[in-house]
Amino acid sequence: MPADISEHRQREILANTLDYLPVGITIYDSDLRLVVSNRKLGELLDLPPDLNRPGTSLESIVRFAAQRGDYGAGDVEVLVRQRLDLTHRAEYHRIEREVSGRTIEIHGNPLPDGGFITIYSDVSELRAAERTSRENEQRFRQLLDLAPILICVHSGGVIQFMNPAGARLLGDEDPEHWIGRAVLDMVAPQDKEIVWSRLQQLDHKGETLPMMEQHYQRRDGSIVDVAVSAALFRVNGRMTFITVARDITELKRIERQLRASEARFRDFAAAASDWFWETDEQHRLTFLSERGYEIIGRPQSQVLGKTRHELTGAEELHQNPDKWRRHRDTLESHQPFRGFEYPIQSAGGKRAMISVSGTPHFAEDGRFLGYRGVGTNTTALHEAQTRLRDSERQLRTILQASPVGVGVADLDSGKIRFANARFGQLTGLGAMEVTQRTLGELVAENEDRDTLQEFLDNDGEVIDYEIELVHASGSTFWALITIRTMPFEEESALFIWIYDISEQTRTREKLAMLAHLDDLTGLANRRAFHDELRRQLAHARRTQQPMAVLYLDLDGFKSINDNLGHEAGDQVLREVGKRLRLALREGDLVARVGGDEFATLLCGNLQSSTAETVASKLIEAVSGSYQVGTSSARLGASVGIAHNDISNEDADTFINRADQAMYTAKRSGKGRYALWSPDLPAPP
Repeated sequence: MPADISEHRQREILANTLDYLPVGITIYDSDLRLVVSNRKLGELLDLPPDLNRPGTSLESIVRFAAQRGDYGAGDVEVLVRQRLDLTHRAEYHRIEREVSGRTIEIHGNPLPDGGFITIYSDVSELRAAERTSRENEQRFRQLLDLAPILICVHSGGVIQFMNPAGARLLGDEDPEHWIGRAVLDMVAPQDKEIVWSRLQQLDHKGETLPMMEQHYQRRDGSIVDVAVSAALFRVNGRMTFITVARDITELKRIERQLRASEARFRDFAAAASDWFWETDEQHRLTFLSERGYEIIGRPQSQVLGKTRHELTGAEELHQNPDKWRRHRDTLESHQPFRGFEYPIQSAGGKRAMISVSGTPHFAEDGRFLGYRGVGTNTTALHEAQTRLRDSERQLRTILQASPVGVGVADLDSGKIRFANARFGQLTGLGAMEVTQRTLGELVAENEDRDTLQEFLDNDGEVIDYEIELVHASGSTFWALITIRTMPFEEESALFIWIYDISEQTRTREKLAMLAHLDDLTGLANRRAFHDELRRQLAHARRTQQPMAVLYLDLDGFKSINDNLGHEAGDQVLREVGKRLRLALREGDLVARVGGDEFATLLCGNLQSSTAETVASKLIEAVSGSYQVGTSSARLGASVGIAHNDISNEDADTFINRADQAMYTAKRSGKGRYALWSPDLPAPP
């Protein structure tokens, strides 16, 4: 600024300029008292005016925020001390706070002559956008995983992505088996050339290929009919294909069946009404009423004197030998019969189904003379029955081929009456075994059985309920279950759909586990340590068992970062994590709780000296030389030990005591441990 402007005026101009900035700014002097702040700071932190004035101590502002709950639950004095400790370290720090429903990002930088300059930014919208982006990506991934069709992404002829439904269509349970393989590996040999030609055509023209029918080859060598479409798009400058395929094997089979059925139906003659007939002792027709000739479609010369065996034709006799043998036995024993059904073909090739009933007649001397009876045209009825059987067969076939487990259970007893193949695969039960079980026997937890029954009693259905089901092997799996009451074989029954979500559940659990791990060392992070400590403290209060927390801080680590760089420091921290794991029992929890700070939780049947013995082991394990590239560095460790006070101690107090003891060990010369006691001095 020009030299003729007074210092007071310069400050006014600076203050006014800062007030127009979109971020909050504070400058504290070496005594941590406010020198400069702007209006935006008060808005972001929602501070009273008297705290946003020069001369206000940082401790006053921190205490106000702690009392308001900005730092979460906990003892106010402890929270204030933690924040002031962070400032006293005179290191750059970045933290986020929730203030009045907003997320505030805080960057603090130490000044050369002492004090701090801090910038406060409202990142609420950014964090919300990041969460929305993650949620959208997760939903998209779920849609791909749940899609019932094959979705494959490939570039340069190599598969880069395959969804679970695609792997199953190709006879595989793991989509990862297909990553890196040639896209033509899934195409049947007879279609490889034309598929490759179409992909090259798409590559040159950049068009979307319309749906076409192809053949894919499963891992076991079997062929599956598919309807395929493909599109081309660019990813990072590289031309990439997405192929979508739907299994139409069952559809093609049904089409063939329908064509065959239609051909048969066209050969059948429509008929109705009855006719009369008579045969002699050799079962040859001697009389047929006029309606019979119309139905049979043959002249008298081709009917009279013929037996049913001769009229029906060789094909029928060949296809149903047992039926005709039983009918011949009935005739030879001169027994009455009813509703014997068989096909007959006219001279012109017209075929009809007829049903005949007959009664033997005898002469006065008891001599068998033949049969008399009636005939009925059952062609229409037979066709309806055939269509019904075909429809039921097709429905069962479709259900059997469904990728979702489908079952039908008795409405009252819950006993399973029908289950498709996928239902059996999921439960590990054979076709006969599954019908010997009830729905309740497949549910792992009693609480879930009660919940399902409550839904059915109140709502009459269960929609997409996550449940743990029992496999025949005794293991369990997670499924999404839907139950509805629907008619089945002329009575109400429970229709059950189950979809295996074990993979999604494992993924969800894996993500939850990763949230509790330290990215650098693979140890538990501070959050995981804190959660486990709370659980173990509650258990210790119930069982009156002792516990101990060991808080370890590395001696000499700062010089490694300063002299060899942060990458070297990270390498050393990873090695420290390995050494700590090896020094502890398999079940002991060890966590990285700060930059170069670690904590261990000891539970169970502890002796009075156990914690001290373990502390010595940890110091010995960590202390020593570390090879970093061509350089080497030496580290030590100081450990603070705190035992639990079973009556009223909380997790934060427990950790702070161990931390306090650790600082005592450092002040006593480092490379040693110290036990917490009430008379220990506070950390610096």
